[in-house]
Amino acid sequence: MKWGPVYSQSSDGSRAVAVGRAWGDDENGGFNFEARIYDRSPSSRLCGYVRVKFINKEEGRQTIRSARKCGPVGFTRLTDISWENDVADTALVQVCHWDRRTAGRKYCGKWEYAYRFEGAGQPSS
Repeated sequence: MKWGPVYSQSSDGSRAVAVGRAWGDDENGGFNFEARIYDRSPSSRLCGYVRVKFINKEEGRQTIRSARKCGPVGFTRLTDISWENDVADTALVQVCHWDRRTAGRKYCGKWEYAYRFEGAGQPSS
């Protein structure tokens, strides 16, 4: 299942963007998640930044993974592979700019659903 695009807020007329996909492996009960972050900012000070929040309500835990991409050429990939009970039932994605000067996030967009599990572990949007 593909998800996105998810955008940051605008900075100088440009936004960072993330797209990705999520898919299950029925053979071994695993689940794969992939995000690609693109930096569309003309500023060398700002980089594209993606955060993914994996939530497993049954186990009562959440994990946040992140990646950043500096420069307009290409993308950076963030991947996550989960197995059986570790599979999150929800994944949320937020895209921001990463400020190299302050080493922090800025111009963050809203958290968007990338997937939610229903029933037998199959993702849906």
